[in-house]
Amino acid sequence: MKIGGSQLLLWSTIVIFSACKKNDAPVLKNEKPQQLEVSAVTINAIQAPLTVLTLAGSSTSRENGYQDGPGAQALFNNPQGMDMLEDGTIYIADNGNNKIRKISPRNIVSTVTIPQSSDGKTMLQPLAVRVAKDGTINILVAESPLNPKHKVWILKPNGQLITPAYHSTDDHYYDIEKDPYNDYMWFCGAAPVYSDTHVLTGYIGDVEKFILNAGGNIGIDRYHPPGDSLTTADKQAPFFSTFYCGYNGVKYLAISKNIYKLTSSGEFTRINRDVFSGYIYSIVATRDSRTLYIIADAAIYSLSNGVVKYLVGPHYNLNGKDGVGKDADVSARCLALSKDESSLYFTDFLNHSVRRLFLK
Repeated sequence: MKIGGSQLLLWSTIVIFSACKKNDAPVLKNEKPQQLEVSAVTINAIQAPLTVLTLAGSSTSRENGYQDGPGAQALFNNPQGMDMLEDGTIYIADNGNNKIRKISPRNIVSTVTIPQSSDGKTMLQPLAVRVAKDGTINILVAESPLNPKHKVWILKPNGQLITPAYHSTDDHYYDIEKDPYNDYMWFCGAAPVYSDTHVLTGYIGDVEKFILNAGGNIGIDRYHPPGDSLTTADKQAPFFSTFYCGYNGVKYLAISKNIYKLTSSGEFTRINRDVFSGYIYSIVATRDSRTLYIIADAAIYSLSNGVVKYLVGPHYNLNGKDGVGKDADVSARCLALSKDESSLYFTDFLNHSVRRLFLK
C-alpha cells in the first residue's frame, strides 16, 4: 500500500510525540519515615514568581528509571500526559515505563495497578491520562511497540477495564480533556478521509464526546474544523494535537503551531498569529479564560489580551536545573493549573520529572 503525503505528515507528528527512552532496571533505595515530612515542606515553601521546582524525579542528572517513594527519590521514564485533581493528587502517564503513576498531595509517588485487557495485552506507552469525577481513569494507550496509534483504555473504580473500539481502524487519538460542566470528557485526534472509491486520501482534525455509543464504540458528536478557517500550512495536516475545554464554553484547539477557538455557538477562529516556533503540545486556561498557558516546542508561554509572554523553557547547558525564569532548564510536555491558579504543574519528558512553575 502506498503512503500519501498527508499520511507521512501524520506519522511524522506522532514520532514527535515520542521521545527516546531507556529501559533501565528499577533502582531500589531504603526509605526513612522523616523524609516524607521534608518532601511535603519543601514543595509548599514560598517561592519567587517564575521559580521552577522539581517535585518528583531526578531532573538535574536526567536519570530515568522506575521507582516509587518520596518525590526526590522517585524515578520516571519520559513522562507525558498528566491530570491534577481537586485535592492536588496528580496522575502521570509514565510513557517509558508503561505505567500510570500517582503523586499524592504530600509528594509521595506510587504506581496505579492497570490490569491486562480482555485479549491479554498489557498497557503500553500511555500518552494521556484523565480521571473522571467518579474515579474512572481514562488512558490513551499505544496499540503496539511498532504502531504508535493510541486507543482508549477505561479503568472503572471497581477494577473493570474497558477497551472500546475506534470508529475506524484508521482513527488516531492524541489527547483527552475534561468537560468542566459535565461528567463526560472529550478527545481529539485525526479521522481518516476516504474517496468515493473507499481509498484513504488523508486525515482531518477530529473532536468527539468521550462516550460509549450503543454499538460499544467510543465517541459521539464528531466535529471537524472548517477548511476555509485554517491557515494554508494547517490545511496540509488539519488535525488537532491537543485542546482544552474552557469554563467559558470555548474549546481551544491546537493545529501545528496555531491555536483556534470553537465557541458554543459554533464559531471557529484562529487566536494567535505565528508566534510559536514549534508544535503546541498542551493548553490550559484560567477559570475566567482571560489567560491561556501553552507548551510549544517544550517551552511554557502565557497568552493574555493577545500578548504572548515566554515564561520558561529549554536551556540545555543547565541540564535540567531548577531556578527562576531563564535560570531554569525545562523541556515541558503537559500542563495542569493549580486550583488557586498560582502554579503550573507539568511533566518534563527530557529531564524525566514532574515539576512546578510558580506564577505568583
